[in-house]
Amino acid sequence: MKLIDNIEEILLIGGNNIDKKEFRNIQKKICKDKDIKKLISRGKEPFIISLLVFILGFYLGVLELLDNIKVISNVVQNFSFNLFIAISTIYTTIQISGWIKTVTKNTFNLPKYLKYIFSSKSPKNPLEIWNPINANLSDAQIIIPAERMFNDKVSFIYTGIPYYQIKMIDSITIGWDHNFISFAKEKYRYFKFFTKFAVQTLVGNADEKYYDRGNRKLKVSSFVFGIHFLSRYLKESINWNGFGNKIMLNIDNKIENKEKKEFSRLFIEMCTSPDIFEWKNNSSKNPMLTIFDINFVSEDNKRYYFKTRITNLLKKRIRIPVKRFIAVPLNSIGILPEMYQEGLSKKISILLGGGEQNLALLYLINNYRWTNKSNFNIGIAENVFDDYHNTKFQLGTEELVYGITNEIKGRGLEGKNQGKAEIFSFVTDELRVVSIYGYSAAMTKISALKFLKYIKECQEENIPWKRKEVCNHLLYEVVADGDFYESKVLKEFNKEDMMNSKMTNFDNISSLNIKISNSN
Repeated sequence: MKLIDNIEEILLIGGNNIDKKEFRNIQKKICKDKDIKKLISRGKEPFIISLLVFILGFYLGVLELLDNIKVISNVVQNFSFNLFIAISTIYTTIQISGWIKTVTKNTFNLPKYLKYIFSSKSPKNPLEIWNPINANLSDAQIIIPAERMFNDKVSFIYTGIPYYQIKMIDSITIGWDHNFISFAKEKYRYFKFFTKFAVQTLVGNADEKYYDRGNRKLKVSSFVFGIHFLSRYLKESINWNGFGNKIMLNIDNKIENKEKKEFSRLFIEMCTSPDIFEWKNNSSKNPMLTIFDINFVSEDNKRYYFKTRITNLLKKRIRIPVKRFIAVPLNSIGILPEMYQEGLSKKISILLGGGEQNLALLYLINNYRWTNKSNFNIGIAENVFDDYHNTKFQLGTEELVYGITNEIKGRGLEGKNQGKAEIFSFVTDELRVVSIYGYSAAMTKISALKFLKYIKECQEENIPWKRKEVCNHLLYEVVADGDFYESKVLKEFNKEDMMNSKMTNFDNISSLNIKISNSN
């Protein structure tokens, strides 16, 4: 059987497989996490204080007025004091109310936000807002029809041991080439940035829609901090300091552990962009960002907490909370685990599911961004350096599948149309990797089935890398009237149980009416 491009093997790559015991231990630590607790309290404190100021001012004003109401001369004498209290109280309230409107892009006003933070919906425990997404088991069901279609040409791996190493990054410590005065200013700005981020995070959780308003709409990160927090801080720090268009990246020589070096490099790349950043070279005089340390949640750092804070202050460093999982292929210098690196030109690797539950896809996108600097068309939604006008599409990696684009029609953050799927190809002369993820679990399976059939039948018009005009990206859409979950197409798919079809040629897949479109 001759496949497209003379492919001899198909490798399916499923989502995250995190050890249950390890995940439970991480949850226990997150439950007591100081950084997330600080974010929750910092997001509430300014508004609770404003309420207390208002109540106190009103109380003092009324007491003063009642105390002096009996004597008209006292009222006149203390008029200026009463007026001062009234104006101060009103001014403080107006200032904080205006600030929260600005921060939340007019989504919340002060009374509405105060009502929220005192309600039962307001988070009190870190685990209420830290809730990473694990893999969808149903994605792996594609193995059955794939093996029947291609006999012994199919392999399946997942994102986890023994193929990928997954680590939960607790924090990363970074620093610019600051003197003590500029560092003090940086710390103050970071304090204000953290407070603003905390309010927007709580508002995003309350609103249950978007993290931010305006041109860049994001969902609240399931990791609380993650890629977006560091990326956004770096963007603002560059603006504060007036740095130019090129920044050097450097890993401190004291990080000798190979694993820590690898994860430091990977995470800082995910939060930056090759358009602005590049790794240190000795001849450059550009501003430099240095990574001094990285900590994993699995490490016990409690006994060094106070000492580390003092050291960071004295050495002009800032510790950035992360709280997210990252994966790297084991024993490999490529994009796949070592055991699957051979014969790449004769292999097609298919990643199943979105970036929020398939860390291998996030690793691939980042690798592609940095190794194909002038020719990448997909970015990371949470990374503020990835401009969607340049990348055309940005994949959300820290919340349920979504994306940011100004080109793909019908791509809404709410995912109203569950009958669509994105097909991306990352192709070079020696590499063929495809990402397939649906706007729903059912659509991931349907689109994967269709894609495999197109591969088998060499239907080049439905293969993204065979159509140069689509920039390695196709949109598969089930033609269905109304709601996808209530559609006749999905009911037929489930009734026939097409994933377990006993027919080797899978002719019944052809009955699924799929519309193929490009990114325009």
